[in-house]
Amino acid sequence: SEGLRVEMYWNPPDRSCSPSGGPPGCDGTDVDLHLLHPAASTWVSGLDCYYGNCNASYGVVLEWDVPGPADNPRLDLDDVEGHGPENINIDDPVIGHEYLVGVHYYDEAGWGASQVHVRIYCASVSGGCESGAPVDFGPVALTRGGNMDMSRSDFWRVAAITWNGYK
Repeated sequence: SEGLRVEMYWNPPDRSCSPSGGPPGCDGTDVDLHLLHPAASTWVSGLDCYYGNCNASYGVVLEWDVPGPADNPRLDLDDVEGHGPENINIDDPVIGHEYLVGVHYYDEAGWGASQVHVRIYCASVSGGCESGAPVDFGPVALTRGGNMDMSRSDFWRVAAITWNGYK
């Protein structure tokens, strides 16, 4: 559909754990996707869509800009033990807004570095999405997990997306 979709995955899918644990040797790494509103002054705030305040699976809504759901971000998938994907969507982004995409290495679960990939789908974004084709970033190795202590863990600022409307 039209709109903005940011998708992230990490490590090979055959190493993923299930919520109940998974096979021996499964990779329980937790990597988190973030989408920052242009008015935000910091990550992990009320204007940062991430698992803690924007999780569609739990009915948690983050209100941005105009009333109603059209420009609200939603985290549709949050994988806490495995390889992803995680994704954040905005059905009708605000023209002229610059959204920032970030990735936080939350918990390595004893696995060490993760190879993280991000794909951005859009109707029209400066920097390569004009044709409607997705834009890929990564892989980038993230190595230090620190849960919510952002000063101790790796954080990758992936992209700045300026929404130009539908073309």
